[in-house]
Amino acid sequence: MPHDYVIGSGDLLQIFVFDVQELQFLNSSCFKLFINWIAKVARADPNYRITFVGNPAVGWQKRSLGALRCVAEQIVNLKGLETQRPGPADRSRGD
Repeated sequence: MPHDYVIGSGDLLQIFVFDVQELQFLNSSCFKLFINWIAKVARADPNYRITFVGNPAVGWQKRSLGALRCVAEQIVNLKGLETQRPGPADRSRGD
């Protein structure tokens, strides 16, 4: 597991960024590895920060990476997948 390697190396890495903008598919085995790793990291050190940079045009990313964030909201961040809320101008048009 990546966490065991980082802890064992003595390095003080605490920020991880996964750029998955071009990733079109992530199978369930890989997804499960991310879930287990994120849960382990959250228990070991709440100072870790894990960021997934996604692509809103890739449909599965918002749903699946959002679920990963729910595993440990205090350490997992999403970029590029934020929900766009309608502004006042949009509401006045009835959108």
